[in-house]
Amino acid sequence: MASNQVVQNFHMVIDFSLKKERAIVKRLLMKKTSLYGLLDESLLECYPIACRDASRELEIPEDEFPDTNPWTMEQIMTDGYPSGPE
Repeated sequence: MASNQVVQNFHMVIDFSLKKERAIVKRLLMKKTSLYGLLDESLLECYPIACRDASRELEIPEDEFPDTNPWTMEQIMTDGYPSGPE
């Protein structure tokens, strides 16, 4: 498989995973609206853990990730964000 095809397949898998996780979070927020107040705090707590996990899974050094989360909660919860390679 060509390298470009591998990258495109990877992005398709990631996109599917993000859509699935966003749907779960959105359902939880609809059922428990009080959770909205915890989103920003949770994001601060989860970002370093997500970087560690991604580092291990993708075999990328942890220091390759930004020290702080570069995305807003709105961006994270928007379907199709971030966009993959064209």
